Amino acid sequence: MPKNNFELLSKEKQDAILSAAKVLFSEHLYDDISMDILVKALALPIATFYRYFKDKEDLFITLLNWRLERLESSDDFIRRPQIDERPALERRLEHTIRNAPEDVLKKLYFGSQEKEITKSVFLKELLKIKYEGDLREEIDPDLIAYMYATTMYNLQMYFREMGMTSYEDAELCKKMTINFYHSFFRHGVLKPNSQIE
Repeated sequence: MPKNNFELLSKEKQDAILSAAKVLFSEHLYDDISMDILVKALALPIATFYRYFKDKEDLFITLLNWRLERLESSDDFIRRPQIDERPALERRLEHTIRNAPEDVLKKLYFGSQEKEITKSVFLKELLKIKYEGDLREEIDPDLIAYMYATTMYNLQMYFREMGMTSYEDAELCKKMTINFYHSFFRHGVLKPNSQIE
C-alpha cells in the first residue's frame, strides 16, 4: 500500500507515475528490475520514490490495484467482461504478473494486512449485482469473492506447474482463465434470467 505522500499527490501525478510503472513492468520481468532501472523509468529521485512507496513490491501491488480498478470497476465486468483482443502492453504486463514471485502474487490475490485487492474489487461488483436483484439469493458475496481470488491465484500456480510461463503462452493462459471464469463464476452467481452477453 503506497505511503500517504503518494496518496496526497494529485490524481494526474499518481496516474503518470503508475502509467510509467505499467510500461516498466510490461517491458521487464519483476525480478529483472533493479532500483536503478525503476527510478530511472519513473523519473524520480530515489529518495522521492521511498517517500511514495516502501519498495518495488509496494509499487507493483499499487500498480496492479490501480490497473484492476481501472479495467474492471469501470465496467460491469461480471455480466459483460472485456474479452476483446488486449493491447500488447497488457499482454506483456500479464506475462510479468504470471512470472512474479509467489509471495507477491499472494499479496495481489489475497491481499496483505492493508487491503485485499482482487477480492475487494470482485466483492464490490457482486454487491452491486445483489443490489440490482440479479444475484442468486443463496450466494454469499464474501465467500464467492474469496473463492474468485483463490481461484485466480491457483490458476497462476497451475500455469507455472505446467511450464506455461513464456510470453508465447500468454494467450492460451488468458483463454483458459476466461473459459473458467465464464463457465463457473459468471453462470454460477447470476440468476438465470440475468442479462449475460
